[in-house]
Amino acid sequence: MTGRASPGARIEVRSVDGSTLVAATTAARDGWFHVSVPVGTYQLAGAGVATTIRIVAGHVSRVSNGKAIDETATLGLVLDANEIANLPLRRDASDVQRITPGVNQDLVGFSVYGSSSPENAFYMDGVHLNNTTFGALSVLMPIDFAQEVQVATAGYPAEFGHSTGGIVNVVTKNGFTPMRATAFAYSRPRGIQSASSHAGDLVPFLAFAAFNKTSGNDFGVLGSGALLRDKLYFAAGYDRLQSTVRNLVVSDFRSFAPTVAGPGTAFDRTTTQNAYMAKVDWRASDHLNLIGSAFGDPGHARGAIGFIDGEVSTFTGARDIGGNNASMNAVWTSANWLLNGSASTHREKSVDRPANESALVIDMTIPRSLATGGFGGVTDERGSRDSVRLAAGHPFFAAGNHDVKVGGEYDRSETDYRFRYTSGVFVRKRRSGSTIFYQKRFFVVPGSTLTNLTIASDIRTAPRDTYDALFAQDAWRLTDSLTANIGVRWERQYIRGDPVQQLPLPQPDLPVAYTSSFRTS
Repeated sequence: MTGRASPGARIEVRSVDGSTLVAATTAARDGWFHVSVPVGTYQLAGAGVATTIRIVAGHVSRVSNGKAIDETATLGLVLDANEIANLPLRRDASDVQRITPGVNQDLVGFSVYGSSSPENAFYMDGVHLNNTTFGALSVLMPIDFAQEVQVATAGYPAEFGHSTGGIVNVVTKNGFTPMRATAFAYSRPRGIQSASSHAGDLVPFLAFAAFNKTSGNDFGVLGSGALLRDKLYFAAGYDRLQSTVRNLVVSDFRSFAPTVAGPGTAFDRTTTQNAYMAKVDWRASDHLNLIGSAFGDPGHARGAIGFIDGEVSTFTGARDIGGNNASMNAVWTSANWLLNGSASTHREKSVDRPANESALVIDMTIPRSLATGGFGGVTDERGSRDSVRLAAGHPFFAAGNHDVKVGGEYDRSETDYRFRYTSGVFVRKRRSGSTIFYQKRFFVVPGSTLTNLTIASDIRTAPRDTYDALFAQDAWRLTDSLTANIGVRWERQYIRGDPVQQLPLPQPDLPVAYTSSFRTS
């Protein structure tokens, strides 16, 4: 937090219980000060004034009549834990997007002012969480772990990158409260949901099965507080989430394949994940603050993990999912300077384990096709990302108050993607006039020709993505009712392939991005 008061004054930031969390002395020449505190609402006292402020990720808001007054040019929505608890949201903090102006749902997530969902950037405690393969959100953000959720849709500062859409920034619980423990539970039983009485009407439009119902439950615990008063704080939580998707067969293919299930047969896919979070905040001195955070959502799905379009052997099995994440953040403050350094790591996986690995045959000689045989193809996808970020902030006065920040970031991500046809082959049964033939598809090793084929057991690609960026921004407060956010950001991204295939593609390459936003009140 950056502020300005009388030169040489003592400033105290107090928590909701009235204890002094951190104190600072303003600069002797111009009265500027910096302090490092988590998101939340605090009492600011000193220099003959006392006021309530709300610390939001990225800026400070004044509080009047219990409401935060947003004085930034960033469009979007910011909700704290109390506000989240009173809203009808799903069990993931990213669902706050659904109630944010300018956001609409698309096929795989939420679109921000026309940008597709993979163009959004997702962060939790400073860890970049976009999937390394397709770019969408790759992990759970349990809503009970969130202290604050910020959705920025436009006008956000230049320090935020990796996005041509919106920014979703989640800050987990902190220990800046009296020692407490909380237990929670949630259930959505299948029995209290409405039944699908028109499944038969879907037969002309669906190949074999239709989604019917989803049921789920989760339960967990949270604990937080001070281990050493005004020095060492902690927060930790566990959330076990389980959901079941029930698919109902609506088409009858038994005249073509007697072994397939008939209409009305239900197949479930049950997903279980063990989400956790832990955070430690150490105030090593009046100037140095160290914050460590770890969270993850390892789990698995079992049952109908494949597309239900034939025999049970073609879609049942298990899938290992989820990942682990960690970040370390150091903040050093003085009256005139703020220095910040952070490092983070992200790991994710999605690994298929089919129950039957025999060859898959897709019968395309009948309407809407039919699958028989085994699972067909097995995917093993693992991703990683490591990031480092440095920034420096310095306030000054020149025709208004300026809060300047400059910095840079570097990250390196890698996807290890493997795919193999079970039994090494994939077969399509086709018809040409009165002739029925079989079309086989398989992988061959490099150098194979039509007359000299060597079948490969699988394919693997391991692209590496290197990203670096520099930014400079200024929150220029010209008057009490007019603030200009001005920023410039330079980004560079390279994607390189594995030793077999090189992809020298500098994409996307955005040399300069300039934004200037104004907001008046």
